[in-house]
Amino acid sequence: MNYFNKLPTIDYNGSSAKNLLARAVISDVTRQNDTIFYPYTIQDDDGRIDNLSNSYYDNPGYTWLIWHTNNIIDPYYGTTISDQDLYSLIVSKYGSFSNAERTIAFYRSNWETDSRKLSQNEFNGLPQSEKKYWDCQIDLNYQVIGYVRKKEDTIVNTNKIINIVYQSTNSLQFAVDELVTYQSTNRSARGFVTLSDTGSIMLQHITGAFQVGDIIRGETSGATATVSSATLISQTSAGENPTYWESVSFAQYEQEENENKRDIMLLDNRYKSQIENELKRVMAVT
Repeated sequence: MNYFNKLPTIDYNGSSAKNLLARAVISDVTRQNDTIFYPYTIQDDDGRIDNLSNSYYDNPGYTWLIWHTNNIIDPYYGTTISDQDLYSLIVSKYGSFSNAERTIAFYRSNWETDSRKLSQNEFNGLPQSEKKYWDCQIDLNYQVIGYVRKKEDTIVNTNKIINIVYQSTNSLQFAVDELVTYQSTNRSARGFVTLSDTGSIMLQHITGAFQVGDIIRGETSGATATVSSATLISQTSAGENPTYWESVSFAQYEQEENENKRDIMLLDNRYKSQIENELKRVMAVT
């Protein structure tokens, strides 16, 4: 069934047109019947959604049913896309793939990659600020057998924000959102500009430590300057306890979001005609 052929026809400026704003939904009664839906993970060789529709419903025209089942509004980016299309999307959104790779989107708890198990003594030896990241394990006799990372998906916007007062060395001004770096043989630091004034900048997403006397450089503006002072303005849990957090770049975020869209629900093939009739009724199609 061609979904768009079922859209109601309206008069638009004296001409007949399909009402593209009309939208049907699967009823709550149908959605609450878990037995007629099953989970499916889209594979690379499935290709486009119309290919999946053809392989499961024996008809490429049931793409609309997959969209409705999963509340997908955007048929292009609402489900997983190919690596090539994802690359093009990232470049269009962030200017270049390398820019998306190096720019931090947020920080999140890294419990998924931390497989450590602490003894009672090791846990007791932790600073008080770190104990909140651990869960106690007990045996059948209610005896403590160790501590493992607490499975909490916590996200913070940044780790810390600092203000740098500087003496310019080339009269150029730092640009907002650009990466500012310091590099020497034994130390490095970096952060992204959130505010730029003559003689001072505000940086976030800090790696390393900026110190008085450091010669810093803006990667976009080409501005260089000598640090006169570096003052901590604010700090989140990611800045206080960095070993319990990981930074997530925009490239990584987009890739993970794309992978998450692989997991969808499919309506049992036996019920497609029932849902099609429901759609026709909602759309007032005769």
